[in-house]
Amino acid sequence: MDKRDSVKRRLNFISGEDFYFLTYELLLLTDILTAANGMFRDHRKLAYLVQLAGDENVVRILERYEDRTISNPEDRERLFVTFANGELNKREIFKLVFALERRGLLRVERAAIPEVVDVQLNRSVLPADFLKNEVFGADRARIGRIKKVVPRLSTLNMDTFLQKVYESRGVNVWAL
Repeated sequence: MDKRDSVKRRLNFISGEDFYFLTYELLLLTDILTAANGMFRDHRKLAYLVQLAGDENVVRILERYEDRTISNPEDRERLFVTFANGELNKREIFKLVFALERRGLLRVERAAIPEVVDVQLNRSVLPADFLKNEVFGADRARIGRIKKVVPRLSTLNMDTFLQKVYESRGVNVWAL
């Protein structure tokens, strides 16, 4: 491939709009954040987690400001952007969850809240070592680091999730 084509492809790539990226991140998140047969409660959190896990700098911000308000306005803005992008991608994530259910990769159960579903990864239908591919080692590592900073991500309710990830760091958010 020509060098200019390579640069052009990188410029055209927007991870939030790439359904292959979103699919793989969803599969990785449900794999890493749940036990072998565990459910990921409230699919809406996945829209934010995809944004968080896709950006090394944001993971560093979460680690750096684990127990305190973010003092740097640029860091606060960067974390807020993950919230805003998560809000924008909620609908796509919802559709993608059901598309993956139709293909048998996920199992979906209705939650107590209307229009909210709980998700379980159907590990038995995935090829061996599919999610362990070394190409996505950095993604797996970032998700693991997020899990250490915010434990029990798969079981937190939406309000608690937003409080622990955003509000406790001084980022004003609202859930739609």
